[in-house]
This record gives sequence, structure tokens and C-alpha cells, in this order.
Amino acid sequence: MQRLAADIGNDLDHGVISAWAQELKAWVALNDGDYRRAVTEAQIGQAMAPHSPIVVQLLGHEAEALGRIGDLPAAERALGRMNELRTKMPRPDQPSITISSKLPSSTKSRS
Repeated sequence: MQRLAADIGNDLDHGVISAWAQELKAWVALNDGDYRRAVTEAQIGQAMAPHSPIVVQLLGHEAEALGRIGDLPAAERALGRMNELRTKMPRPDQPSITISSKLPSSTKSRS
């Protein structure tokens, strides 16, 4: 999935899609315990779409990885940037609406 997203972002020269692919890479690195790679992937993604909301998530991944490495001052700086950006973003009109609520009923999983 992350490779497909990266390919689409690259083919379309679309920084936001590419940044979302980087977010997935950073998340996978975090879950794998490869914290230095997580920091690198998160920083690459931030550079791809610096004014996109995905940067908030990327900064969160970066901060978590830095904290796990033990670089608390850098983690706090990343959290500060994350909170600053988050507060500047508009509030969603309908925060309770999720992607799955917009899917046709035939595509939703059945319980």
C-alpha cells in the first residue's frame, strides 16, 4: 500500500500524496522499533508538503521516535512545532464523519 501511494504521488508530482506515503513509512519504522529511520522518514515527508495537515502527524511520529531514542529536547521541539501547526488549522466542519460513513453500504464490513 505504501509503495502504491508513493508511486501515485511521484507520478502525479503531488507532494501531499507523497507525504502521506512517507507518513506510512515513518509509522512502520516506529512499529518496527527503527526509531532513527522513523525520524528520517518523518522529516522527508514534512519537506514534501510543508503546509499540509499531514505534517502534524509526521511531527508526532518524529517526536515519538526522538523520545524513544532519548533525545528529549528534540522531541519537545517537534511536539512544539506540531502543536503550533495544529492550532493554526481550521476545525473540521463535521468531525464525526469518517471515511467509512461515506462508503456505500455494500462496501462496509458486516458485523
